[in-house]
Amino acid sequence: CSSDLPASLFVAAIQSGVDVNNVRTSYQARWKLADPFPVVEVKDFQCEMFGGTITSPGLVVDLASPSSATTFSLRSLDLAKILSVEQQRGLQGTGTLNGTLPVMITSRGIMVDGGVIEAQPPGGVIRHLSGVESSNTLSDSDQHLQLVAQALNNFHYKILRVGVKYGETGMLDLSARLEGRNPDLTQTPPIHFNLTVQEHIPTLLKSLRLIEDIHGMIERKYRRP
Repeated sequence: CSSDLPASLFVAAIQSGVDVNNVRTSYQARWKLADPFPVVEVKDFQCEMFGGTITSPGLVVDLASPSSATTFSLRSLDLAKILSVEQQRGLQGTGTLNGTLPVMITSRGIMVDGGVIEAQPPGGVIRHLSGVESSNTLSDSDQHLQLVAQALNNFHYKILRVGVKYGETGMLDLSARLEGRNPDLTQTPPIHFNLTVQEHIPTLLKSLRLIEDIHGMIERKYRRP
């Protein structure tokens, strides 16, 4: 059995639609002479993204039998920076997000099951400035949809929790729970949203339109048949 000494890897920046900075990790390969492929151990992965950090203790990759697992920890991600990637006109937000993403890598692909991303106290604000004229257009046909549009103009949330599941087919399933209110609507009680969003990741990486899809889900949920 031969073993290379541990090596360090550092990449200052990766730009692929989303900026990833200061990627650091170490790795070591162990190769048994009788085996066609080495076993690669990756340790202490970390990078900076969306104003926060993503870390993992690492994983062991056996190329002869590719099946390995690790957990990525998300800390202090800035919701404002995430929404800025969307570049959707009129959409703003504040808040700090933490989370965990359990990842399984197999010969069939990458899977995430039981991932959770949550906003940290005290919450934050989401503003989707659809404009008064848009709300007026909706008011004649759908009062529920008008209320949602008005609430999202200045939505102060206390709870933002997203469950994450990702399958081998490239399909991402998000189950979002959003609770809060618009303080400008003094006669309106707190609003709770429970939304399910499904996206095909290869397409999502090209378009980066997830937040718009969530907004569309809200509209469809409250639009009367």
